[in-house]
Amino acid sequence: MHLLSCAVEKTDAAGRAPRPEAGAPPPPSPRRRRKKPPPAPRRSALRLRRRRTPWAPFFAGLLGVFCALARPPTRDDAAALPTRPEDWERPREHASAWNASVRLRFPRDEAVFRGGTPLVFAAGLSRTGTSTIQAALMELNLTVDHSLETMAHDLDFWYYYLSGQVERPDVTKLIEPRGVDAVADCWFAHLLPELIREYPDAKVILGTRPREPWLKSYRSYIATSHLYHWRRQVFRLFAARATRHLGLGALFRKLGWIDASGSGYDLEKLPLLMDIWSLVDLAVYGNTSPDHLWYGAMERHNNNVRALVPPENLLEFDNKRHSWVDILDFLRVEEPHYSRLAGQPLPWLNCVPGKTCVSHISHKITAPHEKLVFAACLALTAALAFLYRAAHAKAAA
Repeated sequence: MHLLSCAVEKTDAAGRAPRPEAGAPPPPSPRRRRKKPPPAPRRSALRLRRRRTPWAPFFAGLLGVFCALARPPTRDDAAALPTRPEDWERPREHASAWNASVRLRFPRDEAVFRGGTPLVFAAGLSRTGTSTIQAALMELNLTVDHSLETMAHDLDFWYYYLSGQVERPDVTKLIEPRGVDAVADCWFAHLLPELIREYPDAKVILGTRPREPWLKSYRSYIATSHLYHWRRQVFRLFAARATRHLGLGALFRKLGWIDASGSGYDLEKLPLLMDIWSLVDLAVYGNTSPDHLWYGAMERHNNNVRALVPPENLLEFDNKRHSWVDILDFLRVEEPHYSRLAGQPLPWLNCVPGKTCVSHISHKITAPHEKLVFAACLALTAALAFLYRAAHAKAAA
């Protein structure tokens, strides 16, 4: 019984395995299972390419360049201007040539006005009917500079003057080179003391308006005009600085692909144009956000004009209450022009954001230039990506 128990347990009393009997076959050896190697991780072709060529630094560099070029306007952008601040300073000894050489170079139909063609300053602030006054003066065959015209020809001056870099502005360079008969809008309203000092006999039309509708109109204009909001213009700002730093604008003009007249609406000058829109509000109203403080700024401006201009040379004009007759009498218009216009309604004109304002005109003018710049930047990016990949492959080999 004891022997049978040890045979079952396959061990003896000492715990050792029993020896096999003579002539017995050896016990079968236990089978060992081979461990299968773990399957190789599957990687997509895109992941393999990323491993071969790390594109993250390349695209991070492109993003950094874009952010640097699409930043808000700064004074560094003045490098795009062809003139310097001293070019707009008034010399110590200067006499106006308005009544002599200007009339010889730009003759007018003197029969329209008694006493000759007047020089007219529309000194009302923006949104007080300045566009309507401009249209009325143009009906009288006068050459009028409003925002659209003066930004095209004199953007350099307004940037330097409003940023405080011109101490004694030479206003004759705004009037006489092109034979301008009248100027309008808040730019010239802010410059009125210098204009009256140079042309004391000029006629001044002060546009007025009830202050609540005026402020509401100004708020609507600022909200819809892209020139006040650089975040809406990031791609245009990028194109403006890219074309200047890469010299694309000069190349495109040489090839005749874009206008080469040197206008203030050139794409390279877009940051300065946007900066001017904020600077003029700071200069006239004290801030760039229409609020109740603008009421006081409007009253101060109107009172300064009344104190500066003799009553016989001043017309306070509200296009809701006044008519053609007031303008014709003030400017001493002769017959038959007086009778032809006296019975007509005023040519009401309004700067509509997105249609007729400088913001829309600027975008329309620079659109072909912007497309060329983006096409050139895409080609340059593709070339840089090819060179980057080739350099990385060479370094890895």
